[in-house]
Amino acid sequence: MTSKSMEVRDGVGLLSMGDTLLVLWAKPASLDRWGFQLNRMEKMVVSRVEGILVLVIIMSVDTPPDVTVRNDMQAAVHRLGPKLRRLVAVPLGHSVWLSIIRTVVRGLLIVSGESKRHRVAASVRDGLIQLCEKASPETPSMGDLLTGIEELSLALGLKASVAA
Repeated sequence: MTSKSMEVRDGVGLLSMGDTLLVLWAKPASLDRWGFQLNRMEKMVVSRVEGILVLVIIMSVDTPPDVTVRNDMQAAVHRLGPKLRRLVAVPLGHSVWLSIIRTVVRGLLIVSGESKRHRVAASVRDGLIQLCEKASPETPSMGDLLTGIEELSLALGLKASVAA
């Protein structure tokens, strides 16, 4: 079994498993919440020669990230470069929200210059499949990752599983 480390803070849950970081956003993106995620990503890449995988599940929230947060995200994704082997964003929610957030995330990846490496997925399962395309021996199994997502959902007090 892969070693795990979970942290939950103000609507964002992080669970590192091997070379993979699972992120669950239950509140809108802010600089503080993004900084919380980025700090964990930066710590993980230091100890992983082959880089890391990141799956970001974004619950339906009121607002997409503002321009300051988007700019910081773009710069960070660009700066991490190949150390971020693959990042997959999975927005969940109603069709209007999905359209907005998919556009924001795709734009962020294009501007960062990393759109060929990173993805936006239509479902958690699809996101895991895309993430596992870049798996290493340190990457947990899809079953373990699904269990980790369940653990994050519970830790954030979500009523239903986001992995379904």
